[in-house]
Amino acid sequence: MTSLSDRRLRLLSVLVAAAAALPAAARGAEKVKLEMKYLPGKYLVSMAQDMDQEITVAGQEQQQKISSLMVMEMEVEKPDPRGARKAKIIYKRIKQSMQVGAMSQEFDSADPAKASGPLAAGFQPLVGAEITLTIDPNNQITDVSGLDEILDKQARDNPAAARTLRQMKKSMGKSLKDMVSLSARVLPDKPIAPGGTWNVETPVDAPMIGKMKIKQTCTLQKIERAARGRTAVIAVKGNLKSEKPTTTEMGPVRLVVNKIDMTYEGTLRHLVELGLAESSVTEMKGVFDMALTAPDGQSQPMAIKMTGTVKVTAKKLPDR
Repeated sequence: MTSLSDRRLRLLSVLVAAAAALPAAARGAEKVKLEMKYLPGKYLVSMAQDMDQEITVAGQEQQQKISSLMVMEMEVEKPDPRGARKAKIIYKRIKQSMQVGAMSQEFDSADPAKASGPLAAGFQPLVGAEITLTIDPNNQITDVSGLDEILDKQARDNPAAARTLRQMKKSMGKSLKDMVSLSARVLPDKPIAPGGTWNVETPVDAPMIGKMKIKQTCTLQKIERAARGRTAVIAVKGNLKSEKPTTTEMGPVRLVVNKIDMTYEGTLRHLVELGLAESSVTEMKGVFDMALTAPDGQSQPMAIKMTGTVKVTAKKLPDR
């Protein structure tokens, strides 16, 4: 006859085995803290975009394709006694190709044969330019500087655009900090387990566009484990909308942005221990409702339908 204690032991072993077989979510999966850490060292960051645009001006449609690549190096200094630090971003390479109807243009700062031409005035001043981030002990970006010098150089090199660049300079301070901080704002403000979902709503004041609101729904799909550490795989869905019409002086012409409405969906891979967004791939589509007003007061409506893909990669370079 089986003793009561034997039966209890067998029952306990069955329960333990059943618990081990449950999915992680059912038995309380491990929660992880996801954050940008800005650890000291050098990083290489690249952003590639491929955009298709259908532009309609005064009833005439035109197709436009734009492909661009930006390669930047970021160096994060060692923190001060409080834990605050600086990070310098240097633009190492800029490349863009644009095709409008049968006409095409190309710029590539890494290719002397393509480092001049119509696009050079806008991009060449950025090559080698530096932007400095100030990061507080809580890993929040509190200031962005260096953009004024870039815009001043662009104005000197392209006097025809000086008026527009001065207006951009006035509005870029806070907006640049908002845009640089966007990748960190995707992350949740508390530890989360795989399967967990959170919402993020971010106001942004963008140059030449004005106030916008970004709403995102994010889901931690899984945590991958490897010798280098854990990687959080995050699904992101979002919507970006302008809040009200804005007007920008562009030389003798006024640009009125009536409405912007964009949706996007993508996947972000975040290195947990390093506190770094290793890569993201985002598919987006949107509409821009605008108008161009000439000095004589005549206005032409302008609409843009856009679809495209944005890919961002980042890696920490080996310490010397």
